[in-house]
Formats: sequence, structure tokens, C-alpha cells
Amino acid sequence: MSPVVAPKSIVRASRKRRESAHGGLLQTLVGTLPLLGSTSDARSFHAYDVVVSSRNPLLAALVLYRAAKAGASAAIVMSEDSDPWPYDLADTSEIATLIASAVGLPGEAHPTGGSGTCWLLERMLAAVPRSYPIVEGALAPASRHPDDEIALYMTGKTISSFERLSPLKLTSPEQATMQDVFLRFMEGRPLASIGSRGRAVVFARQLVLTGRPEVFGRSVLSDGLLNWGHPRIAALGTARWVASDHRAAAELMMEDILLASRWMTPT
Repeated sequence: MSPVVAPKSIVRASRKRRESAHGGLLQTLVGTLPLLGSTSDARSFHAYDVVVSSRNPLLAALVLYRAAKAGASAAIVMSEDSDPWPYDLADTSEIATLIASAVGLPGEAHPTGGSGTCWLLERMLAAVPRSYPIVEGALAPASRHPDDEIALYMTGKTISSFERLSPLKLTSPEQATMQDVFLRFMEGRPLASIGSRGRAVVFARQLVLTGRPEVFGRSVLSDGLLNWGHPRIAALGTARWVASDHRAAAELMMEDILLASRWMTPT
């Protein structure tokens, strides 16, 4: 059974966080009172440097690997949805060499006869701290945010047992294989709990969407790229672009890998 990370009381949050959740200390205190607060009031919170969606397991692993190298705190939002990213092109020796070079891993050391990309995926995930939890609830943007963070409401329990995720439901064999590797490294991770009373908020310096979510705020498409309407939302993969054809998708895939490989790297 996975350990549970209980949320902190919103009363203990910083002033900026309380104001984004309630509007001020008085409203916060009223909202947390058993007889006055409602189930829609934010009563608890989690906070991380980065929250990463797992929709694209390769891009998620790259961002988590970079976050770990930078000493950042992180949490993972699980997804079992299919994703029309060109996984078949990513699962090649050429892309494995590119990833290895970008993140500083010895790509030539992977066993022959297998997937170099999946081997690198395993190496990266093995370096991700076991303390990085899985967020128990789905996330939705709040209407107000601290100046230097994004506030995300936990909207309900979704995946408390990630063993239910089935790679067989995914779009391509390549995505299924990468998702299978990703899920193995999620086993036994702590669960960032939604709590038992009121709403919980997740504060993050950055939310990284690695694939286009089914339900999550609104995005605007401009020149083939998606904008999610908040500077603290970073998009990769199909959350970043809509390709006009297979060639464009291949080029955008390469951009995704390079962007994720350089995540949180000083410039």
C-alpha cells in the first residue's frame, strides 16, 4: 500500500496562497470552520516546484529527470489516455542517441536487440526520487493565483491505484511500451492526498502538460501552437502543438524532446 502525504491546512499557507484560495486570512479562517465552511471552500494544500502530467511518459520522464537533477520538488499527475504523439518515431536508435546526448547518459551502453529509448527511459526514471508523489486527484486551474505560482484545485479522486492503468488502452504499441515502463517506476510512490474535508489546492511554480488533457481549462490555437492562458503552464507534446501532417509532427516531436531534455537547465 502506498504511503499517503496528507495536505497541510490552508491556514498555514503564505498570505499570497491564502488570498488566491480565499481572498484573505479572515475568509480563510471562516472557510475552515466546521459549521461555517462549505465543501467548496479550500481547506488544505500541497506545494511543489513543478507538477508534471504523465500523458506522454517519455516527456514526463525527461522533465522529472531534469527536476531531480536541479534539486526541485515535484509531483506527478497520472493519465492513461491515448496520445497521438509520434511514439513510433521516438522509439528509434537515432532518437535514443539524441536523448542520451541531451541528458548526459551513455546511450551506447544499452543492450542490443531492445529499445534504446525505453532503456534510457528506465535509466532516467531510476534517478527520480521516490519521494516524488502521485497526485491523488485530477487538477483544474483556480480563478486566482499567487504572483509566482499557479493554483490548481484537486477536483476529485481519480487514480489512487495506478495499477489500474492499462497500456493496452493506448494508441500505439510504442506508447504502450513506454507507459508500461513509466508505470513500473510509479509503483509504491506516495499519494498526495486530496484530504477528507473541503477542497485541496496544489500550488506549483510550474505545471507541465506533456499531452493534451481531455478536460483542463481552455487553450487557444495560434499558428499551430497551443496557449493555455497562464504563464506558469508549460506545454509539451500534443499539449503544445497541433500538427498539419506527419512531417510536421516529426519535427515538433524533435523539438519536444530537446525542450524536455533541457528542462530547468541553466542557460
